[in-house]
Amino acid sequence: MILLRYLMLETFKSQIGILFVLFLIFVSQQFIRILAEAIKGAIPADLVMTFLYLNIPALATLMLPISFFLAVLFAYGRLYSESEMVAMISCGYSPNNVLKSTLLLSFFTFVFAGANSLYLTPLAENQIDTVTENAEANAGSAPVIEGIFHKINDDGVVYVEKYKKGKELEKIFAAHWPEDSDVAPSILTALHGKLEDRDTGTWLTMTNGQRYVGNIGENKFDKNVFESFQIHIENREVQTKKRGVEALPTEQLIGSDNLKYQAELQWRIALPLSIILLTFMAVPLAKVNPRQGRYSKLLPALSLYLAYFLLLSTSKSLIEEGDLPVFSIWIVQLLFFVVGLLLHLQSLGKFTNIFFKRKRAKTA
Repeated sequence: MILLRYLMLETFKSQIGILFVLFLIFVSQQFIRILAEAIKGAIPADLVMTFLYLNIPALATLMLPISFFLAVLFAYGRLYSESEMVAMISCGYSPNNVLKSTLLLSFFTFVFAGANSLYLTPLAENQIDTVTENAEANAGSAPVIEGIFHKINDDGVVYVEKYKKGKELEKIFAAHWPEDSDVAPSILTALHGKLEDRDTGTWLTMTNGQRYVGNIGENKFDKNVFESFQIHIENREVQTKKRGVEALPTEQLIGSDNLKYQAELQWRIALPLSIILLTFMAVPLAKVNPRQGRYSKLLPALSLYLAYFLLLSTSKSLIEEGDLPVFSIWIVQLLFFVVGLLLHLQSLGKFTNIFFKRKRAKTA
């Protein structure tokens, strides 16, 4: 029991450290992407952190399997390189016991990853779509972004050079091109302005400006100087978008004949299950010679994981296109499960014993 707790603790500490590093890398990358969208005006600036934390469950779905795989390699590689694992095996703690203790920890990780993949991730993806819809419907918040042209009411545009606190604006440009051909387009410029929220929506009040009205190609243009001019920025209704398969709840995917639904369901199950499957490969691959160093098998182990993940991803894509049957993704799982069993048997010396027995039989 003491050795069991020791192995689980060493692996868990390694997994937490690896998860922290992976989260730091991928969350930073995601933050830069979301921040770029906010700078372009695609999303409001005050929703940057909301979009960031809503993307975390999807990132965790991909990072949990690789983090556990690397944790086993690093933790057990250190134990082998420092001869601690050799001492454990000499005391009767066999490689089978090592595998069992690792499978126990992988089961807890599998339960957490399964809840995240089947429930939290689609819930977060659906929430991202909902927040995006509400942001697009709130047209009143768009003109507060400096240096961006914003379309309003489907027949106008507003540009603000500088925005101050309290919704105070400076150097404003606005253009209006009505659908009615009898009404001439107009252009407005103003030194100052202010946004106001009313019951009828958001209004932009422009002060100390000029208004030009006329049709292109005609010599007749009207110029008016105004002290105050108001523009109604209509708040659009929330337009519900069609949800992608990633945002659909798992219970909606079960029993569906749609190939995309079936592929997504298999994917949500396969990723958490891969944690247990990868354990059979990670434990024997972590066995190293102390003279070789703890990282001697890291490159082949990562190559094996990459091949496994790429085959899973390719199977999902081909299932969606109808080029492979739905159960193809489980053929990949079964194939690498067999690979893991063979690696474990090799670490036990089963193949060596069989080889020497045959060699002795031939000599006799």
